[in-house]
Amino acid sequence: MLWVGLPLLAVLFVHVVGATSGLLIYALAIATWWTAYYSGQSWKKRSRVQALLDEGESPVVVFPARRPHTPAVRRTFRGCFVALTERRVLVFTYNKLLDTPTTVLWVADRSKSSAELRADGRLLTVTSQGAGTAFVVAERRRKATTHFVSELGT
Repeated sequence: MLWVGLPLLAVLFVHVVGATSGLLIYALAIATWWTAYYSGQSWKKRSRVQALLDEGESPVVVFPARRPHTPAVRRTFRGCFVALTERRVLVFTYNKLLDTPTTVLWVADRSKSSAELRADGRLLTVTSQGAGTAFVVAERRRKATTHFVSELGT
């Protein structure tokens, strides 16, 4: 969590040491890059996903997604990820800046759920007991999404 304090550290460095504004811009750029690079550890690290699940559950497939028509400003600070376990399908939202899961957006029993991937592979619809939710998936996550659909179908 050191990266959260980097922008503040940069400001203090410029103010206390009297460094030039060029160094401030450089420090803020590094802090921004660091935040963007390490954001998403909530879903990338299996141990962090495992901690969100019930005892005895383990993640089979986890990938980031977003809700359709989500404003760009919201996508900058908030994200969501889909997790498939042996028993359930879960969707978590997380704070990208603090990299912490914030809420469980959707939970469904795996045996009563189905998934459909649009032909272009961009839109995933997960349905359970008549209620469904759609997600937009990035192209680089298509392999995980395809695995999710095939696992949910078995």
